[in-house]
Amino acid sequence: MDNYEQDLQALKEEQRKKAIADLEAQKKQSISNLDAEMQQIKPTYYKKKDSANVQSQVASKNFAEYLANSGRSNSGIGAQYEMSRRNNLDRSLNDLNKEEAAAISDVNRRKTDVENAYQSGLAGANAQIEADYITNLLNQRQAAWE
Repeated sequence: MDNYEQDLQALKEEQRKKAIADLEAQKKQSISNLDAEMQQIKPTYYKKKDSANVQSQVASKNFAEYLANSGRSNSGIGAQYEMSRRNNLDRSLNDLNKEEAAAISDVNRRKTDVENAYQSGLAGANAQIEADYITNLLNQRQAAWE
């Protein structure tokens, strides 16, 4: 291996190291952003579920007071309302659970996309570095033959 080829090998390794470092920095930043987003999902949906529960409890209390004030607190209307209220609350909480699961799934999918982009970028960078190395080597040899 002559000096020119050794220099090209050294250049190739430096280019590879830089490409890997750049891609890893991008990946790390993207994953960090997604991790921060993921950490907000549970508290956000906890607040939404708590709010739905509180609203349901307030509605129940208000309806019980209405029935008591109108003298119908012992009627079957209260029991029917309570069943309906519980069904609505369960449906709301189930919808929020689905939204939360979808948000978590979305973040996980985007993390996979980041990893795939990293691997693709790494393969592309390596291919380009190898192509440049071979081109430079062939150009040098061709110049030596002329």
